Amino acid sequence: MAHKTRPRMLYPGLFDSPKFLLLSDPAFRTWAWLLSHADDEGRGPHHLALIQTRPSPGSPRTREEAVSICKELEDAELVRFFSEAEREWYSMHDWADFQRIRPDRVKPSTVPEPNGDAGDDVEALVLKLRRGVRELDGGALLRPLHRDTLAIGRLLQQTSPEEVGELIDFALADEFWQGVIVDAGSLERNAGKLRAASRRPPAMSKTERAAEEFLKGEQ
Repeated sequence: MAHKTRPRMLYPGLFDSPKFLLLSDPAFRTWAWLLSHADDEGRGPHHLALIQTRPSPGSPRTREEAVSICKELEDAELVRFFSEAEREWYSMHDWADFQRIRPDRVKPSTVPEPNGDAGDDVEALVLKLRRGVRELDGGALLRPLHRDTLAIGRLLQQTSPEEVGELIDFALADEFWQGVIVDAGSLERNAGKLRAASRRPPAMSKTERAAEEFLKGEQ
């Protein structure tokens, strides 16, 4: 990475954190590499190509493996990847627990902070959608995280987080829409149709229609 950082420490207490118990070895190597390159506030620029090559120089990873590792780190709430000003960045969770820097020696970060509450909404909705799609698709690799983040961000400029969440729930539960909504881009493109479909009364089953006809005949 282009920016310079001071040496970092891996303190023994770090391994007592439950977040590391189920972390794979490639993900832990990547986490340690990101930590060693983070600035004094635990942030830095994110480049997927570096995740593929730098943490394990002797055994470079494929792009799909790098995407999967980033997803694992996010699911473990160890690293947050986000987009800001048309660039990609990362921010280490629990930075103060893993690094001890005297306050008077902290150099202010030049990396933007994640987007506060709006960023939290985007992150939660992206995670909700990606987990749902992954479960339905048998663990298939998803498209790069930053594209889903940008698509959800654009949706939130048009509607509320609650409605986007409802659209995701409807798409994941509906047999037809399960095959259409495979990422945040397809959710964004079909938001209007999803909204209309979710508001239509559910179709009656044959049994329900037969019961309705029977009741009409009794009247």
